[in-house]
Amino acid sequence: MDEEKKLDTKSSIETNHKRNRIRDFFIYGGVSKEEFTNGKFLMRKQNIKVWRMASLVITALSIFLLLGTFLFESFKPLMVAYSLMTGFSIISCILFFFAFTDENKAIEIYVYFAMLVYLALFIYISIFVSPGNNIAPLAVAIVLIALLDVNYPLNMLIVYVPALVSFIILQVTCKGDSPALTTNILSISLFTIIGFITSLGVKYVRVPSIVSMLHIAKERDTDALTGVYNSIAYERNIKLINQKIHKDESARIALAIFDINNLKQMNDSHGHQAGDILINKCVSIIKEAFKTSNIYRIGGDEFAVIITGSDYDNKESITRILHEKLNSLNDQHNGSSSDISMAFGIATYSKKLDNDYVSLFSRADADMYENKKFLKKKLEK
Repeated sequence: MDEEKKLDTKSSIETNHKRNRIRDFFIYGGVSKEEFTNGKFLMRKQNIKVWRMASLVITALSIFLLLGTFLFESFKPLMVAYSLMTGFSIISCILFFFAFTDENKAIEIYVYFAMLVYLALFIYISIFVSPGNNIAPLAVAIVLIALLDVNYPLNMLIVYVPALVSFIILQVTCKGDSPALTTNILSISLFTIIGFITSLGVKYVRVPSIVSMLHIAKERDTDALTGVYNSIAYERNIKLINQKIHKDESARIALAIFDINNLKQMNDSHGHQAGDILINKCVSIIKEAFKTSNIYRIGGDEFAVIITGSDYDNKESITRILHEKLNSLNDQHNGSSSDISMAFGIATYSKKLDNDYVSLFSRADADMYENKKFLKKKLEK
């Protein structure tokens, strides 16, 4: 009986595993929910590059087709459709290059809207304008748009289902007497299925690739002991912050510097394991305080927090809580491996005081050293 139960349990686990793999394929492109969520920003970043290039190509093609309506008599019935396409393509191009940024989530909504607009234009052309009810351009558009988006795979149904239903309704209503009615509906239905399968295939290739890139980047940028960002990631982020400061003088950035006191003495007297415990205790305090900011280990006993987001808005209360918590723990300092002593300083970016990140760091570092002197005097009493 025990053997039967083990076999049933094993079979149940395998069934659930297969079910989860199928679910992950259709919903997350073959990766786990956590991996997909972590990769969303990089997916959006890569999508924007694809969308910008696609908008340029579509705009150039639209202008070329519009010019054809002036040059060739057979193209003249398409003038209105190609004029609308050209105008919409130019607007999209401007938005992709000048309005939308990597952080702007609205771009994803706009892309699905743009796909629907282009398919609507091709439906209009194939049913109302094209001689002989030519559906070839629509069929090509259906397959090509599958290449333009890396997101939740099932999201493409938002585009394909309304487009297919609209085409069928308009085809039956306006071209009900056409001998090609059934052929056209079946053809577009088939190309819609091909487009959706292509979309799944693209995501199944690109999503795991993006997740793999993230894993490599995480290993490269993460401090092995504490799990926070390391000095490599810190140096790279400094360059980004300097760019942000030069572009926007009202940048909402603050910097906190932390320094662990007596770490070398603790390592010498109690061993490196005790020192590692102390470092992780200090990091835990920092993590508890800052929820939306990146934490970096920039030296053996030194940490930096680039304060952004809601942490920036709450930096005064966070600073007060940190001082209270650290003062409480520092008061217990007696040189044993279980106690924490950590100095802390903070500075907020000001266009009057800071020309770049270096000056911001200098002010935060000076504030930290003032706190360090205060703690030293306190311990000497």
